[in-house]
Amino acid sequence: MHYFNIWEFIAGLGIFLFGMLQMEDAIKTIAGRSFKLFLMKHSHSKVKGILSGAAVTAVLQSSSVVSLIVLAFVGAGVIPLKSAIAVIFGANLGTTVTGWLVAMVGFKVDIELLAFPLIGVGGLIMIMLESRRYWKHLGQALLGLGFLFLGLEFMKTSVTQLAENFDLTPYVDHSLFVFLVVGVVLTAIIQSSSASMVITLSALYSNIIPLESAAAIVIGSNLGTTTTVLVGGLPGLPAKKRVAIAHFIFNLVTGILAFIALDWLLTMIGLTGVADPLVALVLLHSSFNAFGLVLFYPFINLLANFLENRFRDEDVHEAKFIYKLTTEVPEAALQALDQEVDHLYQKVLTMLKTNFDLNPNDTFKLDFKRDAATRTFKQQYQSIKQLEGEMFQFYTGLQQRELEPADSKRLSQLIGSIRYLLHAAKSAKDVHKNLFELRDSTHRSLNQLFEIIRDREVPFLSDLDKLLHEGTTATLPEELTEMLQHNQVIYEELLKSIYQDLSRKKLTQIEISTILNVNRELYSSRKALVQALNEYLSSVQEIVDFHNPPVTVRG
Repeated sequence: MHYFNIWEFIAGLGIFLFGMLQMEDAIKTIAGRSFKLFLMKHSHSKVKGILSGAAVTAVLQSSSVVSLIVLAFVGAGVIPLKSAIAVIFGANLGTTVTGWLVAMVGFKVDIELLAFPLIGVGGLIMIMLESRRYWKHLGQALLGLGFLFLGLEFMKTSVTQLAENFDLTPYVDHSLFVFLVVGVVLTAIIQSSSASMVITLSALYSNIIPLESAAAIVIGSNLGTTTTVLVGGLPGLPAKKRVAIAHFIFNLVTGILAFIALDWLLTMIGLTGVADPLVALVLLHSSFNAFGLVLFYPFINLLANFLENRFRDEDVHEAKFIYKLTTEVPEAALQALDQEVDHLYQKVLTMLKTNFDLNPNDTFKLDFKRDAATRTFKQQYQSIKQLEGEMFQFYTGLQQRELEPADSKRLSQLIGSIRYLLHAAKSAKDVHKNLFELRDSTHRSLNQLFEIIRDREVPFLSDLDKLLHEGTTATLPEELTEMLQHNQVIYEELLKSIYQDLSRKKLTQIEISTILNVNRELYSSRKALVQALNEYLSSVQEIVDFHNPPVTVRG
């Protein structure tokens, strides 16, 4: 290893990967949206999907990027699974273009006549035309291409020195399976089958390894490149899992068959008259990927159906009472929606208590203790938003039915209650971060203000919960009015505390502004909760008119 400049090799690999990254970034910036629109437009049939996947990958020089774009499209339902699979298969063929570029140019042309002009011109364009977006990124692409070839030269030089000064015979006598594993591991680590191909071409060019061993490494790198898609797809939605598994199956089957038939493939390439081992290697790479396309093409629909049955979409829902219930019987549907509003109210109250970092045991019911214990504040808010969407969709269907006047009025009350509850949740969500800043502040006055807010907020929420489950009573209008007045008192008391701290010069202007905002938003949240309860609990005839509430906000 004395004759192998390992740092020159690592520098070359780093420069090569940096060059590829610059090219990819520049091209995506210049025409990234165009590529996405191109894939969307030309991927709705299997043939177009294969061709568009190959074309875009050939330009972007990254099958991983194309694969991740396709994962996003499938997850959003933009393109069907069978088309996505076709694009992925085409991307595998498109990624072989890098090998052709390197084999036909990188090892044939003097580096000074290629890399240096590209780096020089590209760098000058980037700096001198920085304000012009298109030219700046065009320069970045040229710079990246130059670095790609410069990195290749460093790797080629260091590997050539190793071949000339070190006997590598004992290391190349291993079975081809060892080289296959090397290709898998190498590509999984550096996350670039193109870089693996360049390293293999460098070793082949320097006569360090024979063509058979180089071919085994390339076959292994084809499997190793699926790790990016697996990492990006498996943790996601079932649709993304299907695409990731399809990519893995294609590369696995194609790789196994290519490895088994390696001697035959090399013989066929030899019969074409190709004498250059570099060209023979990239031809083999393209050939077995093309063979995989021909092999899998008739089974794309079958594979898509299998994966759709294997990874079914999870029917995620937050509703408990209207879930899978139709509106064909309006009376039953209205009753279920009524229960769902109670469910939503409980979720909102639990989220608001979580706003004050309370123990789950301090929440209201067992179901909601579990909700508070297993979900973050943000997750609880998203859950509430989803439940609102499910309820509104159900409400829309119910509204289209023929309803009795009283049922129609009740339906309007329920949807009004839902809107108020979402307003309450939104107001509390907007000050969630501010509340925790007050709680964790090193400023004692801010800590005390947080405690004042919590000591008044939580009993108010508990009183609302109690009133919710007492049901409609004869004194309900008076009790709701008292809750609104209590809300005003809480607001005024905190405002008084703020003014006291202000007079003592304990708070900065920014802190004062933050606390005033928290006070206003929590006032608005509590008021909306009372209004929601008014809509939900009041009978059609006895609903309290809170459009002109007896309280106002000052400060």
